[in-house]
Amino acid sequence: LEWTVMSQTGALGGTYHSAADFREKTIVKLGSIMDPDTPLRMKLHNIIGGSGTDEWTTIEMQNEGKTKNGMEYNQKYAWCVRWSPLPEGKIVQVRAYLDSKLLDDVITADEENKIKKEAASEI
Repeated sequence: LEWTVMSQTGALGGTYHSAADFREKTIVKLGSIMDPDTPLRMKLHNIIGGSGTDEWTTIEMQNEGKTKNGMEYNQKYAWCVRWSPLPEGKIVQVRAYLDSKLLDDVITADEENKIKKEAASEI
């Protein structure tokens, strides 16, 4: 599996070579900064293609939530998913598109908040 977060500047942008690698380095990291009352939950909006004979499917999703420090994280996603031939029909490639500036902003704010807390605890 090849999973690419299509961000040239993003903190989580890049190519991952397994679902576990992608999950660990992106979903788990992002999930750890989300407020437990508004966890990372993607809502499906649309699926284009994927009838069983299509090589590619596009999936549109959205997340609405807040980080632990109160920052809004209302993200929209489009995933282009490529399938192996039937009868196997497994995902072999994903290109994930999202608002990378918003993602960078919530990660940066979380990191800055951690630094401030550490500095305050040292005083």
